[in-house]
Amino acid sequence: VVWTARNVILRDENAVRAFFSHPILIVCWLYLLSTLPSFVNARDFTSAFLFLTTKLLAYVVLASIIADMVRTRDRLASLCKTVLSISLIVVGIFGSYELASGNSILSFFGLDYHLISGSSEGILATTKTDVLSVDREAEWFRVASTYLDPDLFCVFVILSLGYAMGLWHLTVSGFWRAIIVIYFPLAHAMLIATGSRSGFLAIFAFWIMVLFMFRVRFRIALITFSCAGILCLIPFLHELFPAYRSGISMDAFHSDARYGFWKTGINMIRDKPLIGIGLANFTAEYFDYSSPSAIKGKAYMAHNIFLQVLSETGLIGLVFFLALIFSVLTTLWRMIRDSKDAEIVNLSKCLFVSGVSCVPLALTHNVLDLAYLWITLGVIVAVCNLDSGASADSKHNEMSGVLC
Repeated sequence: VVWTARNVILRDENAVRAFFSHPILIVCWLYLLSTLPSFVNARDFTSAFLFLTTKLLAYVVLASIIADMVRTRDRLASLCKTVLSISLIVVGIFGSYELASGNSILSFFGLDYHLISGSSEGILATTKTDVLSVDREAEWFRVASTYLDPDLFCVFVILSLGYAMGLWHLTVSGFWRAIIVIYFPLAHAMLIATGSRSGFLAIFAFWIMVLFMFRVRFRIALITFSCAGILCLIPFLHELFPAYRSGISMDAFHSDARYGFWKTGINMIRDKPLIGIGLANFTAEYFDYSSPSAIKGKAYMAHNIFLQVLSETGLIGLVFFLALIFSVLTTLWRMIRDSKDAEIVNLSKCLFVSGVSCVPLALTHNVLDLAYLWITLGVIVAVCNLDSGASADSKHNEMSGVLC
């Protein structure tokens, strides 16, 4: 609202156009519209309305603002520096505090919250609500920093690595490159300390793409920094590794809460496949569709973003949600393949790698209401606009040269 008022006062011609300045943003708006039919089946209409307006709508506007504000490379570099500075606090200071103390950083500020503990059988336990059987003899706690869930914290860290790599290509400042050198091992140490299985898959996907998409010197540097982070965890290996020593059997998996959430989501999809049960209504409908293996307490999400979207907004919502993902990835890939600007190519690679690496986490958690993800979407649009501007300037210069 403030941003729009500012544009109206200044009579900025981009006041409205910025919301539809790129195909990605247009697909975002189409996705929001695709959630409206699900309101017909919404038992909890208030939750559906609030999630659409205070979350999804606000995030699309946020992405549009980021795309409109970041019009130059200097602003893009400043944004990456800001993100990296915040990440150092959230990951480095808060995460390290939790790892060393075993207490949530939120409890340090007086909030009644405790870290999730890991059980010795490899099945992840839950929070203090005790809706799952928590192994009270667990010797370690899963780092989550300012996030309420370790998996969401993993998404933040993975995306922040993309910004760190991008800043490396945007600046030659020795200070900021030193900060990146410090941040990379810290980030990897905290990723492991989350104890997230999908987080481990995200790290694996991240490194597979890094090894194939970047130059040798850059790869060697990243590997060196990351190995340093893993070495940082040596004092804590005794507490971390017992949780995964015995592996996970199929019987144990079937008794896991996440398996019950997935079965519940599938039951919802079978009942109302076209328009879903209603946006943000998974919790309201949980008890009517929950399977016998599901937990008996409240469930706030399906722990799989694709199941969540399909169960709540049906096939209509899923089609536009997949279209949004496809448009983002194809835009980045097109810049990697076609851009003549080396900085744009490297930035696109960094964002592509960090974005795809979040897919394993999206398969085990609802990442759609994570503001940081939508900020990154706005940055992708901004990078694309910078590339389009650079291409237009190049063509203009070529035409001027021909005329001369």
